[in-house]
Amino acid sequence: MQNVSRKIFYSGLIKFQSILFAVTLVPLLALKIFFWLYPADVGTLINILIFTAFALCIIGGCFYMLTHFSSVDKNLKPVTRLAEVGEMASKVAHDLRGPLSGIHAVIDLLQQNAAEKDFSNITNLLELSSKRLEHVANDLLQKYKGQEEAIARFNLHEVLDELAGEYMAQPGLGDVRFKKLYWRDAIWLDGKHNRLQRAFGNIIKNALEAMAFSGEIALTTELKNGRVLVSIKDTGPGMTHEKGQKLLREGFSEGKKDGNGIGVAFVREVVAEHSGILSLETSPGMGCLFHVNLPFGAGMATEMFEITARTDMPIVVIDDDYTLLEQWRMVLAKEGITAETYACYEEFTLRPACRQAGKAQGERSGTAIIDYHFENSELNGIEIIKKLKEQGFDNLYLCTAEYWKPSLKKEALDLGISICPKPLPKIVIARPEGRSNPDKTGIASSPTAPRN
Repeated sequence: MQNVSRKIFYSGLIKFQSILFAVTLVPLLALKIFFWLYPADVGTLINILIFTAFALCIIGGCFYMLTHFSSVDKNLKPVTRLAEVGEMASKVAHDLRGPLSGIHAVIDLLQQNAAEKDFSNITNLLELSSKRLEHVANDLLQKYKGQEEAIARFNLHEVLDELAGEYMAQPGLGDVRFKKLYWRDAIWLDGKHNRLQRAFGNIIKNALEAMAFSGEIALTTELKNGRVLVSIKDTGPGMTHEKGQKLLREGFSEGKKDGNGIGVAFVREVVAEHSGILSLETSPGMGCLFHVNLPFGAGMATEMFEITARTDMPIVVIDDDYTLLEQWRMVLAKEGITAETYACYEEFTLRPACRQAGKAQGERSGTAIIDYHFENSELNGIEIIKKLKEQGFDNLYLCTAEYWKPSLKKEALDLGISICPKPLPKIVIARPEGRSNPDKTGIASSPTAPRN
């Protein structure tokens, strides 16, 4: 706006000077010559005329500038509006590139693998990319209407898992590894879910491009001094400290095709909206480490996951991760429940007593917790759960780090089972006799702690 006003001022000034020269100086010169040729009394009259013409010129020039600036004032709001729309449109165009690339990748995969029956990874990628496009469109409409995204409670790890999963499912990213170093408990935040996910997505997208789609991205979350710290580190070329600070301040971009720095500018805007702090550690050859520091109030809570089980019967746990099996033993022992642990379904079938666990005393009340992916078995968790249902197990839970996948959520919903995320949330045991109308929604519920 300052540049527009400055241009208007100089334009008016130049036109005023032109009028002054044409109307005053040229006639003045002519009249002075005339005065030299005629007597003094006539010259006096002519001087009066010259003065009058000069005064009229000044008044006319001022009137021109005042009316010109008045018309400009009427157009200031439209100009401001256009500038805002242009800025918003550029942000939207930038953010659409990520999910659109995923949709293009899906089209290529469908063309190459039309004969294959299992399209779960493809449909996951398509659905996640489409959902992000919808969020961007909604944000655009809300901005246009003068509205803001509502504050909602969401799982921070699920936001990061969806982004990592979306990129990992894209062909051509086989040389990219995501390393997840999450806080021991799931973290729930109150904030603008869609805008924060777009902000984290911009950081990850920039990291992938900086690494030329080859390297490692580490996602770290932790609670520190009453705040949530999200760190995203890449193994790209990095940059000097000066360029890093310029990147944070101005949205600086270098060495990237079509780079304009809008992505980081949007990240800075969203972090500020959440009373957060954005910082960057970088040096040449050492990659970039972005820190997003967000408030974590007393009213927020870690996730709780409810499992229905009887205390007089063991809970069957099948998982090929021995560390997780031990974790389940300790968690259930605190509730006075024994855990029967197995590394795969085939091992479970070798224990006749355990095969009857779901039919004890003629009741359908057996409980089992099943991993999804197995390195030591041809069966996945969904297939195992179907078999256990046939054997009389009534309370079945799928435990997986891929809880965020849309296709998996749908399968769980169809089977009437719940998904327990990894890392494990706080486990709460509900007794069958004390629970009515179990909520089999296919995914764990958010915590019910009061909000600030």
